[in-house]
Amino acid sequence: MSHFVRRALSTAAQPARINIGSATAAGAGSVVQVAGWLGGRPKRIGTSLVFGSLRDWTGTVQLVATDEAASAALLDASPESVVRVVGTLRAKHGAGNSLELNVDKFELLNKADALPFDTHQKALAPGSATRPNDETLLKYRYIELRQPWLASNLQTRSKTAFTIRSLLNDEGFIEVETPCLFKSTPEGAREFLVPTRTKGMFFALPQSPQQFKQVLMAGGVEKYFQFARCFRDEAVGADRQQEFTQVDLEMSFVKQRDIMGLIERMICKVWKDIMHTEISSPFRVITYNEAMSRYGSDKPDTRYGLEVQNVSAFFEANPSAADASRNMFEAIVVPNGSKLLNSKKVASILNTIQQESFPYYGGSVSPRDLVARNVKSENLTSWANGFASDFTISPAFYSHINAQPGDLVFLNQRKPGYLGGHTIMGRTRLITAKTMVESNVLVIPPDQWNFLWVVDFPLFTPVAEPASGPGAAVLEATHHPFTAPMEEDAHHLRTNPQLCRAQHYDIVLNGCEIGGGSIRAHNPDTQRYILSQILKLSDEKIQTDFGHLLDALRFGCPPHGGIALGFDRFVSILCGASSIRDVIAFPKLKGGDLFAGSPTLVGEKALETYHIKVKE
Repeated sequence: MSHFVRRALSTAAQPARINIGSATAAGAGSVVQVAGWLGGRPKRIGTSLVFGSLRDWTGTVQLVATDEAASAALLDASPESVVRVVGTLRAKHGAGNSLELNVDKFELLNKADALPFDTHQKALAPGSATRPNDETLLKYRYIELRQPWLASNLQTRSKTAFTIRSLLNDEGFIEVETPCLFKSTPEGAREFLVPTRTKGMFFALPQSPQQFKQVLMAGGVEKYFQFARCFRDEAVGADRQQEFTQVDLEMSFVKQRDIMGLIERMICKVWKDIMHTEISSPFRVITYNEAMSRYGSDKPDTRYGLEVQNVSAFFEANPSAADASRNMFEAIVVPNGSKLLNSKKVASILNTIQQESFPYYGGSVSPRDLVARNVKSENLTSWANGFASDFTISPAFYSHINAQPGDLVFLNQRKPGYLGGHTIMGRTRLITAKTMVESNVLVIPPDQWNFLWVVDFPLFTPVAEPASGPGAAVLEATHHPFTAPMEEDAHHLRTNPQLCRAQHYDIVLNGCEIGGGSIRAHNPDTQRYILSQILKLSDEKIQTDFGHLLDALRFGCPPHGGIALGFDRFVSILCGASSIRDVIAFPKLKGGDLFAGSPTLVGEKALETYHIKVKE
């Protein structure tokens, strides 16, 4: 049988191989040669009629073998075997314009062994009950990569990168690769250290190319970009990997609006070329304070309402109040929420929030500080009774809230101010919306793209748990220590730095931060002051970690700014993927590469080269 197949394919000139996507567009009657993987076990129907399917990265076609030898060859091939087929396209009976390939000649190129799991498309689809666990799929990642949906994701990733490169090239940028062996800067996330043969000396893999790209500006590279590989030794999750890719940009002689405009042009082009959707610009711009006060988040999802209301003006502390410091009161009204969310779901929302930590707002949330109340016709002016017993509620509160019978109202009492990435009510809003979506009582169109910029972040944030002792820092950089203050706030830097707003901007889509950047502190005296007097780094530390950057600023560095987009997350949104693992060819899981089995142990002899000894 196999002799027949080999001979049959070599007796005459064959049409050149084309991919299946092109073959099925060739039209009925066309003779084509295709190659790929057999999907599933071929099936015999009758004496010599055999059906199978062939798949490559561009599509799938049904195979029909009627010749006895070809039928036998097809039946002998196991699922996921690699084969080459020459055949004639014909209309598929009862399937409209669909075509099938009548097998004239068949060659088995590589017969696959028994597979570790079912590779049927439905069995491997995300959410399928028969889908193997992540550990198994990542161990055999090359098998899963053959799935059309995953192959499509990687194609989208490639096309998106090409689109971005093309736009940046047209805008006058040059692509520069910066080193992957850098120095340790332990103030950020945990690093991956690379030992050297010099005793006690280590490189570190970069968490971002931040310092290199700023130095490029000092070197006259006016418009820089790269698809930068970055590394952080942190827990892996749905939207986090230990190694990831950033679209990294830096420009000289620019203002904040210039960079924001560039990113808007980039996003509009990507959505047009990849999603075939027109996005209008300029995007909405809101301040950090507005985002936190209205949505309780510095990356708000504006596709739905449920906005937070500050109702502190309607609460007055009683003279006998034991603690009047928690004097900020916020509310969220869920229209018709009493009917849309049953008591079990409301209790689950409250419990979820109470399990979380809010270091800027007093730590965990007490059940008495976050409550949910159902509004009824008989309690229209009393439904908040019993909440915040140390405070008197003004009657005007109820008319201000304007909650109607059947509504559900969340109330929160906390310490004042806006700090960090979210408030207690911001998380309540998010989890309530998620619960409503899962309960099919809130519908968010999948093609609704709410882009916005968040600006005017505080330049510095109080350290949540400051170190003890004199000279310890009480402030930390909200973005990173190289961000410049707003020009109109610069005078606060040496007197009251907490009043400084940053020239920092985040691009947000549907509640997901997809990028962030800033105008940099290009003045060396300002940069040194931030490092030494505000962040309280020692002179030795500044020289060791940042001396090279300060030197670049001293010897003539232009004003500059930049931004970085999380490319993996960006592509996952384009693909509608729930995890960035679905847009990365070989992602990590649980701190390792399950396909290659890394990290691995290293022998003592190899470790001796680097003056390292493993402690038992």
